[in-house]
Amino acid sequence: MSKLQTALNSHIDFEHWSQLARTDPEQFEQLRHRTLNECIARSSSNHQQRLRGLQWRIDRVRDKAGTPLAACLEISTMMWDTFHQIGELYNQADALQQGKADPRPAVKQATILPFAAPESTEH
Repeated sequence: MSKLQTALNSHIDFEHWSQLARTDPEQFEQLRHRTLNECIARSSSNHQQRLRGLQWRIDRVRDKAGTPLAACLEISTMMWDTFHQIGELYNQADALQQGKADPRPAVKQATILPFAAPESTEH
């Protein structure tokens, strides 16, 4: 377990947070924001911007979701999508290392559509 996980686990009392969310949602949100910001601030400086961006995305999902369960499901989907993307990158890197893949990206063909020149509006 990382130092960060240990620190978080020693400071988070689920029952307290759960009760606070039920009885005083405004204070819960303030404490949640403060705790998340402190956690991000304790991370290495080269990860902070990415973590802030990720937290912003999570907050927007929570804002748009109709219920906490809907938000949880959407955030879980985000997590699994990222997990699968990492797996694909790993598989591609492994195939390249074993010489089973072409390092050049495939060239895609496209049809170029001609457009008529706009008519002059001069009088």
